[in-house]
Amino acid sequence: MRRLLACSVGLLVSLPALASAEEVAEPCEPDALTCQAGPVAFHKELELPIEGGFDTGWVPQGSPLQVHFWAQLYASSFVDLGGELETSWPESLSLEAVPTPGAGALGIHYGVDIGGEAMVQVEVLGQTYSWTGDIPYVPQFDFQVENQTTFDPWAYDGITVGGSTMQETLFQVDVTSFIGVDIPGLSGGIELDVMMDLDATYRTEQIRVLEPDGMLVAGGAITNATPVTSALYLGGPSVEYDVQPLGTIVYDGTLHLIPAFYIDTIGPDFSIPVADIPIPFSIDQKNFPFDAARVHVPLPDIELPSDDAPPSGGEFDLPENILDFGQVWVGTSAPLALEIHNLGEAKLVSSAAASDPAFVVAASQITLTPGAKASVIVNFEPTAAGDFNATLVLASNDPDEPSREVTLHGVAVPQGEDLDQTVPADIVDEDDDGCNCRTAGTSSGSGAGLAFAVLALALAARRRR
Repeated sequence: MRRLLACSVGLLVSLPALASAEEVAEPCEPDALTCQAGPVAFHKELELPIEGGFDTGWVPQGSPLQVHFWAQLYASSFVDLGGELETSWPESLSLEAVPTPGAGALGIHYGVDIGGEAMVQVEVLGQTYSWTGDIPYVPQFDFQVENQTTFDPWAYDGITVGGSTMQETLFQVDVTSFIGVDIPGLSGGIELDVMMDLDATYRTEQIRVLEPDGMLVAGGAITNATPVTSALYLGGPSVEYDVQPLGTIVYDGTLHLIPAFYIDTIGPDFSIPVADIPIPFSIDQKNFPFDAARVHVPLPDIELPSDDAPPSGGEFDLPENILDFGQVWVGTSAPLALEIHNLGEAKLVSSAAASDPAFVVAASQITLTPGAKASVIVNFEPTAAGDFNATLVLASNDPDEPSREVTLHGVAVPQGEDLDQTVPADIVDEDDDGCNCRTAGTSSGSGAGLAFAVLALALAARRRR
């Protein structure tokens, strides 16, 4: 009847702190306008017996005193990972898992249970004695392999931690205690030394960025070959993503069983020299998922007056954004204000430029905190008489609407003529193929290029990796 030798098994007791359920991203740098980064941290602990265990069979074969050992290994491993999910735009929403140097950790903690039995056949004074039975013993130590190391995530190429124990005597037993027969002059004993070598290699296979509904983002998983992915964005004040690494651990080790035997009798004595019985093992744990970490990403979101209010149906209402200055004397200035609202959860910065120099923007750039409103003041300052149509281009750090356009219209009247301010001038003359533009004082170039150039300077503060 086999009896398990109850060598105790030590498991990991120190656990790093876990990330909160939801982290809120902040600007990648203090002045960054198109980049938000939220911390993500992961911890995974694995506990298992090594499937199948080990069985030495009877060794050494042909010896008058043989032993049979079997062993069961138990494992406790942990992996820590840490970094940030960095969301940037305007190139869709680009998503990158940026590692935090030194935030990775890999630890192993292994124990072993060993069972054994002995078989002896000796001749004393011409008489042969045989016995087979369990080896009794008293454990002398807690046999474990334990080690850990830190590394820089994400360990796509793998990180290895290794450990070895010193050779230790697991038990010593006098031979007379387990050969339950009276053999004159019999003395001796049996002992077992044990040691173990173990390497564990962790590798991140991929990092999945998931939408709140659990679907993988449009750009696919992040890997060593594709460090940046992307997500579709249809507008709104914020987005949320779940970040989930998938990894693999491979264990390679050798359990060394080192028995020693000797017997003294009235007859011939014999001893069995120390024999190292190496038992190699290997096991893979593939594609195990970490618990996902959620990141809330605040975004800017620009709104103009007509975005959420349909036209009232009046005679002069138009569905598009328009600033109509009516009639203005040449050489004078007439201001109008365009209200901008930041519906987002992040700072909005917008620059404005007009496609015709007759329309002058009072301030080329405005900054709005979340929920704030501000006005862009445009002055109509004609230097010649005529009908003027132009475009006001608003370039901003809004991810899905980096450019908005507002129609500008005004009629310049020579000084001294009466002004008719009761009815706004028509914007489109159906008899003139929709142009109705006065060439004098009207620029042929678009203000969009100027607006984007101004905004590009303002948005230059991006996190450099």
